[in-house]
Amino acid sequence: MTMVIARPRALWPWLVLWLVLALGAALVQLGCKTHPPPIVAPPTLRTVGVSVTSGATPVDGATVTLDDLGAPHVGTTNADGFALLTLVPATLSASHLTITASGYQPYSQHVDLDPGHITLAATLTVIPPDPPRQVRGQLTAQYRALTYPDGSRFIWRGITAFGLNAMVSSGHEAEAVAWMTAARASGFSVVRVLVMLPQGWFTWDADFTPDDGLAALPRTLARAREADLYVHVTVLANTAAIPDADFASYIERAGVICATTDNCAVVEAANEPYHASQADPVHDPVHLAAWVARVPAPIPTALGTPANDGDGATMAAGSTITIHLDRGRDRWNRVRRVRELETTSAATGRYVIDSEPMGADETEQPGRRDTDPAAFFGQGALSRIFAVGSTFHCEACLQTVPLGPVQRACAEAFLDGTRIVPDDVTLTFQNAGWSASPVKAFRVGDPALVPNTAVRAYSGLSSTHNVLALVGVAGDPGVEWHGGWRPAGMLTDRDALQIWTLRHEEAQ
Repeated sequence: MTMVIARPRALWPWLVLWLVLALGAALVQLGCKTHPPPIVAPPTLRTVGVSVTSGATPVDGATVTLDDLGAPHVGTTNADGFALLTLVPATLSASHLTITASGYQPYSQHVDLDPGHITLAATLTVIPPDPPRQVRGQLTAQYRALTYPDGSRFIWRGITAFGLNAMVSSGHEAEAVAWMTAARASGFSVVRVLVMLPQGWFTWDADFTPDDGLAALPRTLARAREADLYVHVTVLANTAAIPDADFASYIERAGVICATTDNCAVVEAANEPYHASQADPVHDPVHLAAWVARVPAPIPTALGTPANDGDGATMAAGSTITIHLDRGRDRWNRVRRVRELETTSAATGRYVIDSEPMGADETEQPGRRDTDPAAFFGQGALSRIFAVGSTFHCEACLQTVPLGPVQRACAEAFLDGTRIVPDDVTLTFQNAGWSASPVKAFRVGDPALVPNTAVRAYSGLSSTHNVLALVGVAGDPGVEWHGGWRPAGMLTDRDALQIWTLRHEEAQ
């Protein structure tokens, strides 16, 4: 018989397990006692100040926003133009600042911020008021001015738009409207259009007949009025192609159409009536005078330009006179001939308009096109000193298409020149050496740009604004002042043209 002896069960695995569990529990208790959970401090707040001005004036009530990663912080400026914004430091590395305020253009700027208290400064630009309406009723010719119904003077800032009426006639009215809208936005007040151009050039139709033009004229006038523009209506052009036509009836019909609106600046009988492109009857000022007499009052009228710009008095049968100034001579002797308009105006008691002077183009063409904005600034400035009308002429203006960059620069300079004094200021012209002139004498250089001379020195005086134009100036022309007058400051210094403001010592 075999005896089986049972072995005792091993206890050591259980002992090991017990020791592991006990040790783990002790470590857990020890960790809880020696490493408590961290305490998170509340964020420290920082501030950013924003100072808002317009010029030197604080802007009260402006809304100021700093927006960092979509977290906007908004404040409002006080009477001192100051707003204090409270920010979290983490948002202070970079931000976008925007400011809005009633009457000011919105301000927007990316800013880099230091992690401390800083102050930002912003300058707001005032939203300019809408320009006053230009078409404020039918203009009338009153002695040497064109006036609104309330008697205030109209400032002529014309631009050639020969193809405009043809554009409307040939189904391009949208382009015509866009062109006029741009002209008005630039600051022009008058567009000069040709009613007709039979078998002619620079229009949108190869044969823009009188009937075509007269049929389109009411729509052209209406679209111009919507653009807040007056229209210089030139009726007869290239009439040599229709020598037996009834020219008087064309002018009368155009005048009757103009009488249905209030934005006809002038009805001019013919473009350069002396020109070979015109029929023989158009050459005669007696005929022209009889024809414009059919235009209903009080619409201003003009016969057309004389062959020589000094013969404007021969065309004085209309209530205004149009002249095309000579395009010859050197640049500054040509520009100073705006003076001829004033001479004609004084002799005839008529408002005189330089309706087709030297034009602008992208490249210079001696005797025909110029590229210097300073010359066109001078044209505009002298028209204000002499209180006459002036029209900007250019190559793109013939077809009435958008102006190239050089022509745009010249147009802008011309308009700037017409603004040397506010529109409600009428200057009285004084030539150098006249008893009431601020300039007693100066060194005259003729031709232009002789060292230390000027071609001409023209002053314009009023009770509030006084200016001197030095035309064709090179160096120091040695101006001798007269009657207590002295220069007060430089308005512009362009090429060889300087416009000075003047002060009178007795008025100080």
